[in-house]
Amino acid sequence: MTYSIKEMFYTLQGEGAHAGRPAVFCRFSGCNLWTGRESDRAGAVCR
Repeated sequence: MTYSIKEMFYTLQGEGAHAGRPAVFCRFSGCNLWTGRESDRAGAVCR
């Protein structure tokens, strides 16, 4: 199985039990979930 990655970035985890720990985040292209804007929250439905 292959995945199309839109963006990868290294940062510190910002929340939860691992807050402050280094982390690598991957954003996948074609993801239909919430963008982070309040106006998009209602339409963020996993398909």
